[in-house]
Amino acid sequence: MVGLKGTYARLIYTGPRTSPAITIPCDNCHKRFPLIGSMVLRHPYIRTGDHGQSLRLVPDGETWRAEVAKGCPDQEPTFSAGLGSKRKSARCMFCGHVHSLDTVKAMGVAGRYRDALLAVGEELEGRRKVFRPPTPEERRAATSVDLTACQPWGSLSAVPSEPIPPGNQDTVRASGYGYQTYGELMNERQTLRFIETVKAIRAIYSELLEVGISPAYAATLTGYAAANLPRQLRRATRGAKLLSHGNGNGTAQNRVQVADVFSDESKLSFNFDYVEAGPGEGPGTWNSVSESGLNALKKVLEESPAGRPGSFRRASAVALPFRDRSVDAVITDPPYYNMIDYADASDLFYVWLRRALIDVFPDLFGGSDLQDKADEIIVKRGNAPGEHRTKDYYESMLGRAFAEAQRVLRADGHLVVVFGHSDPDAWRRLLNALYEAGFVVTSSWPSRTETASTGVASIKVTVTIGCRVASPERKVATAAQVDREVAETVKAAVREWDRDGLALNDQLMAAYGPAMEVYGRYSKVLKPDGTLAELDRYLTLARTAVRDATALRLDELPLETFDAPTRFAVFWQRLYGRTDVPKGEARFLAQADNLRLEDMRGPLLTESKSGFKLRLDAPAQVTERSSTFEVARAMAAAWNQGATEAVAAVIAAGDRQPTDAHLWAVVGEIVRQLPPSDAVAKALAAVQRNTSTIATLVQRVASERRADQDQMMLDFTSEE
Repeated sequence: MVGLKGTYARLIYTGPRTSPAITIPCDNCHKRFPLIGSMVLRHPYIRTGDHGQSLRLVPDGETWRAEVAKGCPDQEPTFSAGLGSKRKSARCMFCGHVHSLDTVKAMGVAGRYRDALLAVGEELEGRRKVFRPPTPEERRAATSVDLTACQPWGSLSAVPSEPIPPGNQDTVRASGYGYQTYGELMNERQTLRFIETVKAIRAIYSELLEVGISPAYAATLTGYAAANLPRQLRRATRGAKLLSHGNGNGTAQNRVQVADVFSDESKLSFNFDYVEAGPGEGPGTWNSVSESGLNALKKVLEESPAGRPGSFRRASAVALPFRDRSVDAVITDPPYYNMIDYADASDLFYVWLRRALIDVFPDLFGGSDLQDKADEIIVKRGNAPGEHRTKDYYESMLGRAFAEAQRVLRADGHLVVVFGHSDPDAWRRLLNALYEAGFVVTSSWPSRTETASTGVASIKVTVTIGCRVASPERKVATAAQVDREVAETVKAAVREWDRDGLALNDQLMAAYGPAMEVYGRYSKVLKPDGTLAELDRYLTLARTAVRDATALRLDELPLETFDAPTRFAVFWQRLYGRTDVPKGEARFLAQADNLRLEDMRGPLLTESKSGFKLRLDAPAQVTERSSTFEVARAMAAAWNQGATEAVAAVIAAGDRQPTDAHLWAVVGEIVRQLPPSDAVAKALAAVQRNTSTIATLVQRVASERRADQDQMMLDFTSEE
């Protein structure tokens, strides 16, 4: 019934739930205060007359107390980003002293965090969560847990003592704040709850054997019970924050829930204020997760009551336990490059399952403290020392896995690969590994396979790729022929994807499939000089075909009549707007117009640690060599500085005619892609409303320039 490590800050608890937060001592006044990212407990909702609830911190001598107030917050959170900054800091509620994020992290490393309970949430008539301050008994319960009394299970400690490997700050976020073991990821009361759950699961196995159940069936039932542990862990630890749906003006439904500890299913979150789900009823409790699992099983049995026996074997993808040419189909959903550190992100599940099942499945849990990552086929994020899971390792291991699939497949067998990633380099490595293993793509189709239930997936669309072993009888083709076929095939696919409502960035990913279908029809694709056409050529061509098919005309002007940097910028804006784009993706987009990313940095793009972003501010200068997109940006800035006259001067400096259809088409495109409230959109919309005046002024400016040039020539002649 209590909260998190540090100080319990915010709450949600079933029967009841608690909202804890972490506290730190102020470097200035030395008083402890809680780190709270939002004071909202429940947003208001006009439709039901619900005023909502919020936290309020009240100083009380050397300490503080948390109150639950009606309505929206009247205090700022103590842990948030400052105005104009993305980096968060902590502000002491007593003296106002500001602690940088690095200072806050250092306190965690030094062991100075403490958990404190802020509020308790209870369900009102099973419909909504209502929050209240904790009682003295609840506060005592939150601090009275003694984990040292918990007995170990053989060689395993009751509290997971397995260390979080170095280099995992990005995956297991708490490790960047001083937490060193998986047992430290939750507060003591949460830990005790899982220890008792493990104890109950272990007792199930013993009781089943005592009443004569066969060891195999007893293991199966116990394994099913243990499967609820990871589902509970996804709503536990200090990563489970309070999700308060709705908004401050009360116009949206205002339910509250415990958030999934995984952000985009790849990072184990950490929060200074979090929610502790209770042991009774509601989301995240044993009754909830076990009931939903049973309902899913019942549905399967109702639809297929007879069933068919199946045989399952656990093995490595690079060493399949089958004879040569003995398998009809291999279906694989390989790791998505650097998107998810699968084993590192799931070791939290492993250490708890190991405690529950080490005697039941010793072959699975009797080995190392954490999952073996020696053969994991991923690109590891972060800067772990001596890390072997690199890009080259990923491609090499994929190639070995696909070669194994080729070995066991019959001559007429099928390989099906499900894959998704936004980085073209991930696709290049996957498709190259397929090609080197002797496979050709025969079919592909995109589908919305992700976020169906959890809503936290890294991507929304994956591509299913059908492959066959390459025939030795394929023909040789010229690059020009294959270029044409790829462009036509991708453009035809885009028309179907448009009808299906597939997003533009998902179409770019899906285009690799049809491009590889064409590429795989031939044993060799030869360039005019007799060398082989590279795989990268057709990945780039696939993306170019999508761009040409989806943005073929701009205000009825063929896209190819615009200058290359403008084509690049227009397509970038349609794809990404003002978001940051990783370097690999940006480079591939530039290659679609035969541009160098390095040349785009500055004139069209800005670079930061998170990638590249399209520039919509004024360029350094405008000349006759400036791209149309740069001139349009300069017009927006000029409007804010000098209205029509300043805009006319920019157009003249760019050596554009006032009736230049390409220029006005780009102006209109920028306005359409930006929200109406955007400053650039407002300026260019004003420019559009004053085109006739600007055109007259451009002519005047041009005439004045010609007169000045003529006068300079006369002066020069006179001097001669």
